[in-house]
Amino acid sequence: MGHQGLVLVFRNTTGTPCALAGYPGVAARDSSGQHPADAARSTVGSIFPGTPRSQVVLAPNGTASAGLEWTVVSMGTQGRCPDYIGLTVTPPDETRSLRLTRALSFCGEFQIHPLVAGADAGGIAQ
Repeated sequence: MGHQGLVLVFRNTTGTPCALAGYPGVAARDSSGQHPADAARSTVGSIFPGTPRSQVVLAPNGTASAGLEWTVVSMGTQGRCPDYIGLTVTPPDETRSLRLTRALSFCGEFQIHPLVAGADAGGIAQ
Protein backbone atom coordinates (compact mmCIF):
# COMPACT_ATOMS: atom_id res chain seq x y z
CA MET A 1 0.00 0.00 0.00
CA GLY A 2 1.24 3.47 -0.79
CA HIS A 3 3.26 2.33 -3.82
CA GLN A 4 2.82 3.28 -7.47
CA GLY A 5 4.79 2.25 -10.50
CA LEU A 6 5.10 2.01 -14.22
CA VAL A 7 6.81 -0.16 -16.79
CA LEU A 8 9.50 1.35 -19.02
CA VAL A 9 9.64 -0.49 -22.36
CA PHE A 10 12.66 -0.48 -24.68
CA ARG A 11 12.23 -1.63 -28.31
CA ASN A 12 14.94 -2.62 -30.80
CA THR A 13 14.11 -0.54 -33.87
CA THR A 14 17.10 -1.77 -35.87
CA GLY A 15 17.24 -4.67 -38.29
CA THR A 16 19.78 -6.60 -36.23
CA PRO A 17 19.68 -8.16 -32.76
CA CYS A 18 21.08 -6.13 -29.88
CA ALA A 19 21.82 -6.88 -26.24
CA LEU A 20 20.96 -4.86 -23.14
CA ALA A 21 21.90 -5.63 -19.56
CA GLY A 22 21.49 -4.10 -16.16
CA TYR A 23 19.51 -1.03 -15.25
CA PRO A 24 18.31 2.00 -17.15
CA GLY A 25 19.11 5.33 -15.55
CA VAL A 26 16.02 7.21 -14.37
CA ALA A 27 15.77 10.67 -12.84
CA ALA A 28 12.68 12.64 -11.85
CA ARG A 29 12.51 16.10 -13.45
CA ASP A 30 11.00 19.11 -11.67
CA SER A 31 9.32 22.17 -13.20
CA SER A 32 12.66 24.01 -13.47
CA GLY A 33 14.14 21.17 -15.55
CA GLN A 34 16.40 19.97 -12.74
CA HIS A 35 16.79 16.33 -11.67
CA PRO A 36 16.50 16.34 -7.86
CA ALA A 37 15.86 12.60 -7.54
CA ASP A 38 17.61 9.62 -9.15
CA ALA A 39 15.98 6.19 -8.97
CA ALA A 40 17.95 3.78 -6.81
CA ARG A 41 18.81 0.42 -8.35
CA SER A 42 17.03 -2.46 -6.68
CA THR A 43 16.47 -6.10 -7.57
CA VAL A 44 13.32 -6.47 -5.46
CA GLY A 45 10.45 -4.09 -4.90
CA SER A 46 6.94 -3.91 -3.52
CA ILE A 47 5.26 -3.99 -6.93
CA PHE A 48 7.76 -5.78 -9.16
CA PRO A 49 9.06 -9.29 -8.39
CA GLY A 50 12.69 -10.04 -7.82
CA THR A 51 14.52 -10.20 -11.13
CA PRO A 52 18.01 -11.47 -11.86
CA ARG A 53 20.49 -9.15 -13.44
CA SER A 54 21.22 -10.69 -16.82
CA GLN A 55 21.68 -9.81 -20.44
CA VAL A 56 18.57 -9.55 -22.62
CA VAL A 57 18.97 -10.08 -26.36
CA LEU A 58 16.40 -8.17 -28.38
CA ALA A 59 15.55 -9.43 -31.86
CA PRO A 60 14.57 -6.78 -34.41
CA ASN A 61 11.38 -5.17 -33.06
CA GLY A 62 11.90 -7.08 -29.79
CA THR A 63 11.32 -5.53 -26.37
CA ALA A 64 12.81 -5.42 -22.91
CA SER A 65 11.36 -3.65 -19.91
CA ALA A 66 12.15 -2.44 -16.41
CA GLY A 67 9.85 -1.68 -13.51
CA LEU A 68 9.97 1.74 -11.88
CA GLU A 69 8.24 2.23 -8.53
CA TRP A 70 7.87 4.84 -5.82
CA THR A 71 6.07 5.50 -2.55
CA VAL A 72 3.33 8.11 -2.27
CA VAL A 73 2.95 8.29 1.50
CA SER A 74 4.80 11.09 3.30
CA MET A 75 6.70 10.14 6.42
CA GLY A 76 6.49 12.04 9.70
CA THR A 77 6.85 15.80 9.37
CA GLN A 78 7.74 15.68 5.67
CA GLY A 79 4.32 17.04 4.67
CA ARG A 80 3.21 16.78 1.07
CA CYS A 81 5.30 14.72 -1.37
CA PRO A 82 7.17 16.78 -4.02
CA ASP A 83 5.71 17.00 -7.53
CA TYR A 84 7.68 16.20 -10.69
CA ILE A 85 6.73 16.96 -14.29
CA GLY A 86 8.52 14.07 -15.95
CA LEU A 87 11.29 11.53 -16.12
CA THR A 88 14.61 11.45 -17.88
CA VAL A 89 15.44 7.87 -18.92
CA THR A 90 18.79 6.62 -20.18
CA PRO A 91 18.94 3.06 -21.59
CA PRO A 92 21.78 0.86 -20.28
CA ASP A 93 25.15 1.53 -21.95
CA GLU A 94 23.83 4.68 -23.64
CA THR A 95 24.64 8.33 -23.17
CA ARG A 96 21.56 9.75 -24.89
CA SER A 97 18.52 10.19 -22.68
CA LEU A 98 14.82 10.40 -23.40
CA ARG A 99 12.64 12.96 -21.69
CA LEU A 100 9.22 11.59 -20.81
CA THR A 101 6.36 13.82 -19.77
CA ARG A 102 4.68 11.99 -16.90
CA ALA A 103 3.53 13.93 -13.85
CA LEU A 104 4.19 12.13 -10.58
CA SER A 105 4.63 12.81 -6.92
CA PHE A 106 6.60 10.66 -4.52
CA CYS A 107 8.18 10.52 -1.10
CA GLY A 108 10.77 8.07 0.11
CA GLU A 109 11.51 5.12 -2.17
CA PHE A 110 12.11 5.73 -5.89
CA GLN A 111 13.48 2.51 -7.41
CA ILE A 112 14.35 1.11 -10.82
CA HIS A 113 14.60 -2.64 -11.35
CA PRO A 114 16.79 -4.55 -13.85
CA LEU A 115 15.77 -5.11 -17.44
CA VAL A 116 13.90 -8.28 -18.30
CA ALA A 117 12.81 -9.71 -21.66
CA GLY A 118 9.39 -8.64 -22.93
CA ALA A 119 7.20 -5.61 -22.30
CA ASP A 120 5.66 -6.48 -18.93
CA ALA A 121 8.59 -5.99 -16.48
CA GLY A 122 8.55 -9.63 -15.45
CA GLY A 123 4.91 -10.60 -15.62
CA ILE A 124 3.20 -7.80 -13.74
CA ALA A 125 -0.48 -7.42 -14.62
CA GLN A 126 -1.20 -3.95 -15.94
